Amino acid sequence: MSNFDTADRVAARSLLDSLLLLNRDEVSELIQEQLLTLASERSGKRKSVALYAEREFQEKQLFTTEQIKLPNGLTRERAIGKKGPPSVQPIRGGRRVGSEGLISSLISQAVKKHSGIFINTPGPDRFRSKHNPISTIAIVTDFIGSGNRVLSMLDKLWNLRTIRSWHSTKLIDFVVIAAAATSDGAAVVGSHITHPDVRVGRTVPTLSSSKFDRHCSDWEELLGKFAEDHPDDEYVWGYEHSAAMVLFNYGIPNNAPSILWKAIGAIKPLYIGNAPAELSPLFWSGSKREQVERAAQERGHELDSTIDVKEQMILLVLQELRGRFTHKKQLDKKVRELSERLSLPANDIVEALSVAYLKNLIEANGRLTDKGYDELRAQSISRERDIVVPTTKKPYYPIALRASKVPSSTHRSKERS
Repeated sequence: MSNFDTADRVAARSLLDSLLLLNRDEVSELIQEQLLTLASERSGKRKSVALYAEREFQEKQLFTTEQIKLPNGLTRERAIGKKGPPSVQPIRGGRRVGSEGLISSLISQAVKKHSGIFINTPGPDRFRSKHNPISTIAIVTDFIGSGNRVLSMLDKLWNLRTIRSWHSTKLIDFVVIAAAATSDGAAVVGSHITHPDVRVGRTVPTLSSSKFDRHCSDWEELLGKFAEDHPDDEYVWGYEHSAAMVLFNYGIPNNAPSILWKAIGAIKPLYIGNAPAELSPLFWSGSKREQVERAAQERGHELDSTIDVKEQMILLVLQELRGRFTHKKQLDKKVRELSERLSLPANDIVEALSVAYLKNLIEANGRLTDKGYDELRAQSISRERDIVVPTTKKPYYPIALRASKVPSSTHRSKERS
């Protein structure tokens, strides 16, 4: 707090109190859960998934290539190699939270646990296996802020003619797994030409998130003063103004406002590298019940403390549910919105929606049923009821609320060039 003038300390304190704090164990658990889900969806000959830890690459392409001479005398580029790039390879001058080692370790553990499905950093030659070809490329990361790092890695894959060819013939698809991400960052990654399936464990709020409406102007004024005093600092609002409100106990990402992590003159960062031991207790989110009760309190809801925590979760999600979803992308977006607003893991949101659907509390498109409204009224939770004009007689049953369905690949070509 000594970094701030006395007049600014109320705003600074509210900013600090609003940060999402994630520790290494929580990040590991979020990634492991998503890898487990991905593994459970795989079956058949083309069930194999190539796992790569997201990191910076100086090379233009991710794999080595060679030129193959064709019968007509022309040449064609072909990606080759049994092994892909190393998972951990620091770039001189690059600033990174230091998660590559953690992600690499989690990938190794997942490969051992699901040895018939996951393959650690394979090269293109492994994709061409006759008996067990790889059909999915999964990039794993702890955090998506602006999305640029993951986009760069996807670009370096897309720069390979071989990858483009396999993708166009539906021999491969892409998945991005992140422990945490800003909503904008996840959306940017999802819009890449490879159309990756972006899976996020927790949505990180930003300075402009609607949940911070009452603080936003104060924070903008606070950072505006800091920007005036330090005109050369391009990270006042975080890298590319992503303004991520998150701290990891192993480092602060540069997507967060620089006043949290940058040492400038007399300005001292919260910490550099690992958080000091005295801050460690702050990085524990608490029990599931404590997380739900904290979310309810922050949103101004009162929940019956005598009911099961999963019932509390459902009621909380029902109260916050707005809008409809008619396909998987809309549902994924809705889950990210709720995860951000409630500061709860995405898997908990999905489970609450799934159970609510099975209990006939919501329709397949997310609309509350009469029974759903009755449940809220029974808990003395008021909610303005929207009038929805139906657009289809047969509601769509969203993919994420169904039993897992394995992507079919039986019609794909069996040969790769």
